[in-house]
Amino acid sequence: MQIKTADIPETSIRFTRTVSMDGNGSPPQPIRLVQYDNTIPIAAVKLTENGIPYKPPEAAVLNVRMRKADGKGVYNPCIGADENGVVYFTITQQMCAAFGAGFANVEVSLPNGAVKCSDAIPMEIAPNAVQQGQIESEDEFLTLQQILQQCKELAKQAAESAQNAKQSEQAAAKSAADSEKSATDAENSAMLSESWAKGGTGI
Repeated sequence: MQIKTADIPETSIRFTRTVSMDGNGSPPQPIRLVQYDNTIPIAAVKLTENGIPYKPPEAAVLNVRMRKADGKGVYNPCIGADENGVVYFTITQQMCAAFGAGFANVEVSLPNGAVKCSDAIPMEIAPNAVQQGQIESEDEFLTLQQILQQCKELAKQAAESAQNAKQSEQAAAKSAADSEKSATDAENSAMLSESWAKGGTGI
């Protein structure tokens, strides 16, 4: 699935990695998160093969596989790949439910039925200071529609946050203007009082 990077909120792309499809590349840096993270961060993964960029065919099906620290697994669709072949996938709350060291692979299912998987991308989930019993680690198998819905909700939240920040900025500017007017009014009032008391103020 081809996508445009404009479809993804820029602030959501928190991890950029390069990973080999044939075991000939350098191991990527781990993706590090804290347990229970539900901000749905996005990983942008550039694939290589034989030392050069590997661009998945447009008809390929892209998935992310993850083995969590507790042995449970995740098998979710990727959001897609851009015109440069960079593959994007979301990191769901379930992928952060169990703390410890895990790993993920990008899976490329080709139109002829063949399946290629990238080298492992280390996933290091730090333990949360307060454990949440209602968030249990489970196997996860989402659909592309569910992944895209999460991304839409994330984009909506980002837009709302930007709007709230703008309104706060406007309110702060108005408050500053009101404070300045109040100070001027107070100064004029003090001068008027002085004029009534002893004169000589020119008022």
